Amino acid sequence: MILDNKILDNNIVVLRQGVSGSRAVSIGFWFAVGSRMENSDCRGISHFTEHMLFKGTRSRTARDISVAFDRIGGYSNAFTESEDVCAYCTVPALGKNLETALDVLCDMSCNCVFDPDEFEKERQVIKNEILMVKDDMEESSAEKLASIVWPTSTLGMPITGTLRDLQKITVKNLASWYKKYFAKGQLIVTVTGPEKFVKNPVVEQRLSLLPLHKPYTKFHFDRDAVFCSRRKFLKSNFFQAQLYLAFPFKCSLTKGEFFASMVFNTILGDAMSSRLFETLREKNGICYSVYSYFSYYEDASMWCSVVSCSPKNVAKAKSLLEREVFSFMENPPDDSEISNAIEHLCGEETISSCDTEYAMKNLSRNFSMGLPLLKSSEVIDCIRSVKKNDIMDIAKSVIIRENSTFLVFSSGSRIDVK
Repeated sequence: MILDNKILDNNIVVLRQGVSGSRAVSIGFWFAVGSRMENSDCRGISHFTEHMLFKGTRSRTARDISVAFDRIGGYSNAFTESEDVCAYCTVPALGKNLETALDVLCDMSCNCVFDPDEFEKERQVIKNEILMVKDDMEESSAEKLASIVWPTSTLGMPITGTLRDLQKITVKNLASWYKKYFAKGQLIVTVTGPEKFVKNPVVEQRLSLLPLHKPYTKFHFDRDAVFCSRRKFLKSNFFQAQLYLAFPFKCSLTKGEFFASMVFNTILGDAMSSRLFETLREKNGICYSVYSYFSYYEDASMWCSVVSCSPKNVAKAKSLLEREVFSFMENPPDDSEISNAIEHLCGEETISSCDTEYAMKNLSRNFSMGLPLLKSSEVIDCIRSVKKNDIMDIAKSVIIRENSTFLVFSSGSRIDVK
């Protein structure tokens, strides 16, 4: 299976991975810009630029871009995060589809035009997106959590910006942002699919025609993310309450630590047989949704557990959540729990390894984190190599009570979250 990375003469990083048995090709253009790059005068501009990538280039209208993917049965999309903007597509691995997809994405990455009418229409689209987030309990409370744990960092700012921020952005500002961070900024391109498509020389040939970009560097943002430990109850208008128990975590991981953290997270909250799911939902029936996750950034990382429940059950949910998390060190997982978590992750990797979009996103994440690029079989070997001591070392570095933040987002009666 091909798995390689190369830096072209124009400084674009190309990551490629063959996906056995796949009949699709996925391509991702990862621009090293996000909401962390923005100051108070331009909040939300990276996200706005992402939207405008699809609104026309010097040679293609917005409809031309849509039709180019639709008529071959493929799809394109994009997203903005705190530290990345990604425009990507998945197309059938047939004929000239790879060339077509590359041509369109390359065009979007350096030849966008910003028609004032299209710009104003998209401003209204984004306004609706911001309002949708306000109507979504999980998204709006996750935004609030970020602002609480990183109050002095741009990492705590909403990726879309606020409605007031949105009104400040001008066509001129956006065009300048695009030129600096998209057309000539740092760029990683990930390509995954059948080997004969991934190895096709047209990939490098087409990307080599793009303008000179900035050389890739590992770090792009101010090192300003200081985790703030707090206890906070916030009123909401939602029917359900959202509870978060979050901890800071080291942001630079070895390969062994990364896979040990995956097993730790699976045991505690990221599976239907996890401790949090079994205790809060199965045994006590006080919630529908309970899970945990790691978030990784350049200079910060966080492990977080989340519970959604009725406001009347907040006090009990808080008690059970804290009990399960803070008792982990005194009640370490047995061999059966560890084996179940490892097999769960190996099964997930086996299924996901056939998904070109998953592989495309995984390549960028691992490269950006400084982790080795691994074949699926190597990932499974790494998961199976995790030992109990590795898991407990991760738990010891994560679960420190005085470092934790507890956030309750609820319409119910205020409770003591200390």
